[in-house]
Amino acid sequence: MLKGTTIFGLAALRRMPLAETTALIFLAPLAVSLAAGPLLGEKITGARWVALLIGFLGVLLIANPGAGKSDIDNVGVVFAIGAALCYSAYQIQTRQLAPSENNLAMQFFAAMTGTLVMSIALPWYWQGPRPGSTEIGMFCSLGLLGGTGHFLLTRAFRFAAASPLSPFIYAQLAWATLLGWIVFQHIPDLQSLLGIAIIAASGLSLALSQRQQRKA
Repeated sequence: MLKGTTIFGLAALRRMPLAETTALIFLAPLAVSLAAGPLLGEKITGARWVALLIGFLGVLLIANPGAGKSDIDNVGVVFAIGAALCYSAYQIQTRQLAPSENNLAMQFFAAMTGTLVMSIALPWYWQGPRPGSTEIGMFCSLGLLGGTGHFLLTRAFRFAAASPLSPFIYAQLAWATLLGWIVFQHIPDLQSLLGIAIIAASGLSLALSQRQQRKA
């Protein structure tokens, strides 16, 4: 599932700006909330359904099919949603395994699976020139930062429920928008910013309602 998240996410980033792609991938917590009923035995309340519908409205505002937005590609939107679905499956499995399994073991098997799958596929896929020292350094940085992030996420799930952690995770949307502006000189239009804000608000409201339910 992590490999699917990476492949779909990179395919989306080839076609769409950073902020919009990140926002669409952040549909994952909403999908986790929907799947938590049958898979984790959690009750799906009316508030969850409302949050899911509002989050879908945010997707429509970002994608806005038929509006001719030059920086939004509908195929890229599909790739980003595919990444969100894979990431939600990863989060569900993490929540199932984190309380009882060793974090390093979970990281090892996830990394080993990705290494084996992509190493086997590499001879058939790679057509470009050999990467230089700068590209190799960036690849290593991606692996180090991604692995560290996943380790900290699984570690966090061991000590706290998903709902209290969501506000911290959603800070990534703000960072993606800021870095997209600084690094790529892309500023989302007003409609895309509204869609990003709606997706973040729906996810945060869902997290807060789940926290209140647990306290009750």
